[in-house]
Amino acid sequence: MAELQQQELSPLSRIHRTSSSASSPLASYAATPQEDPLDTAYRHSSLANSQTAFLGDDQRAEADHDAPKDPKFFTEEPEQATFSTVLVLQVFALSWTVPIVALLVLNIKRHIIGASAWCPFGQCLPRVEDPDPTISRELPAVFDRQTHNLLGFLQLVAKLLEVWFILVATWLVYLMTIRLAQKRRGLPIGYMSRPSEFAEIPSLFDAQLWSTLRERGVNGQSQKSRRARSRLWMFILITVLLCVLCNLMGPGVAVLVLPSLQWIDTERIVHHRFDTLNADGLPGQDGYQFAISDAACDDEGWLEIQSYNCSSRWERGMDAWVESTFARQDYAAPVTSFQGMVAFTYNATALPTSDATFENETLVNKGYLESINWTPSRQMLNELTDDLLIVKNISRGWDALDPRDENSVSTYKPYNNTVQTVIRRKGPILGALINTWVGYNTTYDSALHYTITVGWNRKLRCYENYNLYNSPLCFGNCESSRSRTYTRCITLGTGWNDGYKSAYFRVASKNHMLDGFQGPHAHFEVHASGRAAYIPSFEGNETLPDKVVEAGFPMTCLSNKTVNDTTCNWDAFFNITAEDREVKPRSRNVTTWQIWWDMKDKKNKPRNIVLAVDFETYLLFGDYELDPSRLSNPHHQVNHFLPTVRRKDDMLHLKPIRIDPAWTRAAWAVHENGTIDSTRAAANRLQELSDQIYKTDVFDQNQTEVLIDNRFYLNSLAVMPIMQTLSLIEYNVSDAKATDDDDDPEKPLLVRDARINVWAYGLASRTSWLGLIVVVCGCFVVLAEFVLGMNDRRLFRSPTQLLVAALEYHDTGEFNGLYSEKDVTKVRFRLENDQLAAGRFRFRKA
Repeated sequence: MAELQQQELSPLSRIHRTSSSASSPLASYAATPQEDPLDTAYRHSSLANSQTAFLGDDQRAEADHDAPKDPKFFTEEPEQATFSTVLVLQVFALSWTVPIVALLVLNIKRHIIGASAWCPFGQCLPRVEDPDPTISRELPAVFDRQTHNLLGFLQLVAKLLEVWFILVATWLVYLMTIRLAQKRRGLPIGYMSRPSEFAEIPSLFDAQLWSTLRERGVNGQSQKSRRARSRLWMFILITVLLCVLCNLMGPGVAVLVLPSLQWIDTERIVHHRFDTLNADGLPGQDGYQFAISDAACDDEGWLEIQSYNCSSRWERGMDAWVESTFARQDYAAPVTSFQGMVAFTYNATALPTSDATFENETLVNKGYLESINWTPSRQMLNELTDDLLIVKNISRGWDALDPRDENSVSTYKPYNNTVQTVIRRKGPILGALINTWVGYNTTYDSALHYTITVGWNRKLRCYENYNLYNSPLCFGNCESSRSRTYTRCITLGTGWNDGYKSAYFRVASKNHMLDGFQGPHAHFEVHASGRAAYIPSFEGNETLPDKVVEAGFPMTCLSNKTVNDTTCNWDAFFNITAEDREVKPRSRNVTTWQIWWDMKDKKNKPRNIVLAVDFETYLLFGDYELDPSRLSNPHHQVNHFLPTVRRKDDMLHLKPIRIDPAWTRAAWAVHENGTIDSTRAAANRLQELSDQIYKTDVFDQNQTEVLIDNRFYLNSLAVMPIMQTLSLIEYNVSDAKATDDDDDPEKPLLVRDARINVWAYGLASRTSWLGLIVVVCGCFVVLAEFVLGMNDRRLFRSPTQLLVAALEYHDTGEFNGLYSEKDVTKVRFRLENDQLAAGRFRFRKA
């Protein structure tokens, strides 16, 4: 009966609607017993052609709906904006990529701004060499204020780009939401508000966002159900990713738009390749030029006769270094010397002589560390002086011609407009393994050193009780796993065919005015020997290794002052004793300075005193660094490093080189067999050392105690003259280019570059790389929105219009029995266009 009443009321209701709506153009159509025209969903022509996977038309689903019979009276087409309006809006959206691409280019190319973040046309020069010193001190404060203002403005720019992107992303989500809602299966009501809330982080933790994905109606196994479910999952996944992207876009853009203060390495400049070192030759000979120019001698022919006493520059350099070191009375703080306009000092490196085990840079096994002192080359320091002059002149705006190559001046331009600059050069650095020995005796027969004659041009000089631990600057610090001493023997004479050379000069006696005592001369012998042997000594008893005796070298070969050359295997003596890893670094190409004083014959005083300083020289290539600013480096101190030498390295791989004794005379500024005036600072300290030893009750002390008691003299008189000697040694170069191979460790390219501290863009941190990834993803989002926006030109409907459409909807029982928000959000609705409705939309149960 109820069904019959319903059937009878339905036509009456339609007749009533017809009579009450006679003026409506849709009245006649609405009165016919046809299917409601609103059954047909909106189907835009452009949508039908879309290739987007999850937004494309479900043609099979749409086939179940009939279109209106007469679309003249009812249309579901949305209101569309004009093409020009859409084009302007989409160009505005796409324009977001323009500043982003510019930022990417600036950061990828690592664009350098200068000494300030605000540096238009590169005119923010620090002017550190301005004649008015107040300018160079005031400009950093000015640059800092300008940088602060610019960075504040750029943060606003970053925020603007973030808001711009969120607008674009919101329109993209709106288009996806509307198109999904107009599918036959519609969209769960809980997702209708995604365009207004997708960018909020709390929405990701809304339980309904994830529970709605599991609603009934899309979990079936039909093809239509699977496609609907896939579209829904894809939609939520995209909105979640866009949420993350929108919230990261602000900091991501800020990282790229804000320049930072960075250390940047400039282009490597190469003009020369290292060729040869004139260590085993005479200064200024065979085409070498540095010693000639550096000596600054006016005497004619001084070079040919090796009259190095004409060089007051070398003399002052030696005296100043020795005197300043002695004045410090502290070997832990090295003092500086000068070359040209730059200052420098020596470095020390401790390296093991045997296989050592380290834990956290700490030696844990029994071994022995040797201390090697390294000095820079004065020739290379002259190159840095030229660099300093060029940078200074550029800073002052003067003509800055490179004294070596006028075309290279432009390569110094990046060194000027900086917060700080460190000029770097690669060049030779020479090191010395130094040790000392002292001997004294009341008679010549009791001397601890002696000479063995092997032949008319072959001799041995031996030093008993030789202790490996008596290295200057290392007294009391360097320890060995073995508590023994050696007898050290070196070759003398050209008959050994090991490149032996020698030199001699003396230091004049010192007059002791108060005592009326005229001190002795200091005799200075220089022996450059090719080989040295070390005989272990236990409690004063010398014992040759069994291998040496078995090879044909009995101990009697060292017991007599004159020996038969044919009965002693000297090669076995030198080669086998050098197998001891502790003495092996000291067994080849050794230089020995034997300084001795013939003292007055007094009771309980030594007849003579002998001081021996020996060293082995090593050549390596390292980095020179110079900060040219007088503000941060007022003395223009040059630092030098050996990146190839680490504390964990075994020093046995280092090869000692030969040093001609003439370089020792050049360092002391004395000619062969010449005499140095004792009034010179270095000579005076040397004579004072003999006085200190003479005044000591040396017979109550062992050798090491004597050396330690006079360590301040030895630190200055042993180390500094050696450093001066090695720093003077010159080298030759050959022409080269930066593109040449640099695979020869003995003849490397001599590279110049700089590390500059400047405001610049760049991808120098992990956060900058994160920012790059974020904005690149943002570019793809903008491009996707541009394509979709040009394809679907519908007008934007506000949340208010959506609310009005919801209010216009008449409930047909969809929510019956649903009492929780979780269940309500799963109800699916279609959103249909209705230009006659107040909200321009209307809802329909999917």
